[in-house]
Amino acid sequence: MATTITTRERRHVLIVDDDNVCRAMLVRGLKKLGYRTTGAGSVKDAREVLDSPAAETIECVVSDYRMPDENGVDLLRWISGFDPTLSTIMLTSEGDKGSVAEMLREGAIDYLDKPVNFPELTQSVESALSRTRKRRELRETVTAVDRISETINQMIGIRQLSDLPQIEVCYRPMYQAGGDFVNYYNLPDGCQLVLFTDVSGHDLNAAYVSSFFQGMVRGMIEKQAPISEILDFFNTFLMNEWNTDDDSRAGQDYVSLAVCAALVDPRDQTITLTNFGCPPPVYVNAEGKVHGGTDCGSPLGWFHEQAGVSERFSFADGGYLFFWSDGLDDLALHQGVSPYALSFRLLHSDESEREQLLAAAKDDILVLRLDLEQRREARAGPQPVLHELCRGDQHSRIDDLQAEWQLTLGFAMPGISSNRIFDALLCTREAMLNAMEHGCQGAEAQTCELTVLYWPEENRMQVRVEDSGEGFSMPETDASSPFQENGQPDVHCGMILMREVPDRVETARKGSLVRMDFDLRGEIPEYRSQPKAPVADN
Repeated sequence: MATTITTRERRHVLIVDDDNVCRAMLVRGLKKLGYRTTGAGSVKDAREVLDSPAAETIECVVSDYRMPDENGVDLLRWISGFDPTLSTIMLTSEGDKGSVAEMLREGAIDYLDKPVNFPELTQSVESALSRTRKRRELRETVTAVDRISETINQMIGIRQLSDLPQIEVCYRPMYQAGGDFVNYYNLPDGCQLVLFTDVSGHDLNAAYVSSFFQGMVRGMIEKQAPISEILDFFNTFLMNEWNTDDDSRAGQDYVSLAVCAALVDPRDQTITLTNFGCPPPVYVNAEGKVHGGTDCGSPLGWFHEQAGVSERFSFADGGYLFFWSDGLDDLALHQGVSPYALSFRLLHSDESEREQLLAAAKDDILVLRLDLEQRREARAGPQPVLHELCRGDQHSRIDDLQAEWQLTLGFAMPGISSNRIFDALLCTREAMLNAMEHGCQGAEAQTCELTVLYWPEENRMQVRVEDSGEGFSMPETDASSPFQENGQPDVHCGMILMREVPDRVETARKGSLVRMDFDLRGEIPEYRSQPKAPVADN
């Protein structure tokens, strides 16, 4: 019994009841059972007790429901805002039964009838104390994780990246401390290094590996070590010291690190990409031409020999680099839209809209846009919302493809007239059919590329269709008469749509490249009775 009393004395219960006799009985009864007790005669007195330094030890509140001035539900509401970890038990009389649902809704964990049965009260108090203790342990854990997350953010610098004029970033870890991070370094030789990383897992272990890697990178960069040496060193560390089968690592998961390094050299305007398992970055030039990577290599920590991929290209005509984590690819697939459209929305939304967009995320989300001209004003340039390659033999799937494009464009530009988007889809459909059937000759080995760009500042959309064929001469068509003399539709109705519906049409390389501009500020343009003057083929 002595052991039980000693244990219970560490558990402090606050009794709230305006009936002096009932309150005294409860205080004495619980004290005899070994609990530490404090009494309060009103909601006001209870608030004063809970707001005092002595309240740190209180782990349970037992409160009467019916009291003058303020009742037990008023106290519940106050406690839920003051200390949501504190468990409360309500005491009810016969006439209070109708208020039970309100009590539970406001946070009471139990209710007991008066007069109180002490064995039932003891059982309920024990449950309340246990729940308070678990809630407070969880709160301490969350607080500790928040501190770790803050430390990681300070080391990694994700929050500070938003202050750089050349960078836009959206970061949302699944938990307080995530394994994804990105950092930007100005190197002594005048180059810039962007390091985009995703550690396997979503727990504190992943956050620890992120911090360790970040500290190692910073130290080695200060010693002017090349990025290839840094990545090779960390791969060796993971393989030889972390991902081992000895007893010291028993029960711990293997760790891998997907990392993409972009070395930007402004002297010769080149970018060198080294990728180990990240989604390939996308380069978009100043005219909106998209150059997407095709391979990602294997993450660090998988093989003793590095299995990354490297490429080097020029950015002499400006533009920007797009990075995103595989969590964004998964979320875009779940929502049935292009990752370009999702990235665009995340980088151009306020915090409230971002939370709605990310509600279904099952992984860390990290998106970054790096302006290679180092000007924030470059955001006014073209933003890709759709980019994909189609085979020349996919003309039979055109209805399915059009439905996918419609979903993506509606998602990327929710405020745009659906009628105007439908116009653009019709023209896109015809341009892609033309590219598949004529440019690619229906061949599986040939491809056609579709890119939809959006200029937010101008509210303008451009559809680019480019095929790998040699092009062909478009026949002359009379836009004022889409029917043949026998009354049958002209076989070139699609060409009429492509020439008449957009606000501007350009073709190049004998029609193997088509650009169609749509002004999205107005409503549906009237079909013109006279054909537009075509822009010269170049």
